Amino acid sequence: MNHEMEIKDIVVMLDFSNLTRDDIDKIYEDMEINPEENIDKIEYLYEMKDLLFASDTVRDYIKNKVFAGRKSVKWYKFKADTQDEVDRIKQSLESDTNYFNRVYKADTSTLTSPEKYTCINNGENKYIMRIMLPTGTKTITNGVGINKFKTINNVVVIVDLTEKFIEVRASNKDAKRIIGYLSGTLSLENVIEVDTLSRYNGSIERFKDSLLNGRFTETLCAPDLDIVLTKDKSELLANVLGILDEYFIDKDLEKVSQQLSEIDLDTEGAPFTQLLLAGMSKIGIGIRDDIDGDLSSQSLYNAFKMFVTEHKGYINFSLVEDGPVYTIQVGIVTKSISFRSSVTEDVIEYIRGKLL
Repeated sequence: MNHEMEIKDIVVMLDFSNLTRDDIDKIYEDMEINPEENIDKIEYLYEMKDLLFASDTVRDYIKNKVFAGRKSVKWYKFKADTQDEVDRIKQSLESDTNYFNRVYKADTSTLTSPEKYTCINNGENKYIMRIMLPTGTKTITNGVGINKFKTINNVVVIVDLTEKFIEVRASNKDAKRIIGYLSGTLSLENVIEVDTLSRYNGSIERFKDSLLNGRFTETLCAPDLDIVLTKDKSELLANVLGILDEYFIDKDLEKVSQQLSEIDLDTEGAPFTQLLLAGMSKIGIGIRDDIDGDLSSQSLYNAFKMFVTEHKGYINFSLVEDGPVYTIQVGIVTKSISFRSSVTEDVIEYIRGKLL
């Protein structure tokens, strides 16, 4: 019978790259290590991981970060209404087929599809799986010749049988391949992609308001209507803006009324603001760091938002007052979260709790 494995047993050197320079310095300080200047710090720490995990403080610190860092995350829910169904999935997770409590040495050079290689228990009804995912080839030249290498992503997947969710720490594209593979491997039924903003009626602003010190800083959106204006109509629109500019300078209401009445612009029922977006494909709006408030309080965003569909947005938030500020990218179309700053398991858990 295989011995019960833990996170230490499935960590690879690449995972240690999720540690920041400050993380590494803290580990060195806690372990009273003073390595030579010219060594590779990540490789050095990985080679002594058994010693690091023997320290309660350092072990907890590493476990909180080594599978986190800057990650894209996507969630799925699955159906398991009865205890028998839960037990069936649990039995599958803990089977030799899924390499429970052991590590399969996958041949990545010939890999063409997702390949699981280990699975461990990480708490009551919680499991961590690791999956090798081929993502393409990378070409490297030395100035004379060309070498091509297969690129592989080592993906962390969390399965929670109590809350009945699967968390895939990968891009939207990779996560879809992973979940398709796992649905068959674990014989899951009715696997549904979690709409990240469903609890907030699709509103990134409402989601922002649910976070501690949430600040909506940037958005990428696209106009709802594909309006194309002629050059003459575009010039007339520009003239309207010019007339409004003059009014705010001289406050001559009679003058602006006269000038606007002379403009013959057929809008075909489209609001003026929507016409301003004509010909635009994608529109990015961001707020300066020195401005109080966020996009929600800015006039340009509020003028446009009812005429556009947001594709993604950026939010800053904290876990505690006066604590570190983290940034996430909310993929509204992809239904995913990308942690743009280096985060811990605590941060991922906080966001997960707001979305599921």
